[in-house]
Amino acid sequence: MITHPAHRRRGIARETIALLVQEARRLGYAGPIGAMVEATHDAALALARSAGFVPDPNPAAQHRHWRELVLAERTPGGALS
Repeated sequence: MITHPAHRRRGIARETIALLVQEARRLGYAGPIGAMVEATHDAALALARSAGFVPDPNPAAQHRHWRELVLAERTPGGALS
């Protein structure tokens, strides 16, 4: 997700991520939704985390240059799915 510098910090990327997740669910996709984020890009990591993504628990998913994140959705009981 890249936002033009003149339009950053307005919630555009966060809202786009939310809409993509919503559309995937509407279309019946029930699996995990993943994201790859450059490991040194603090703003991108913060955006992904604020959108509900957490590091993939598989150690092989954490590369030198990239971090694989998965959307952490809460079940009605509060557990992460």
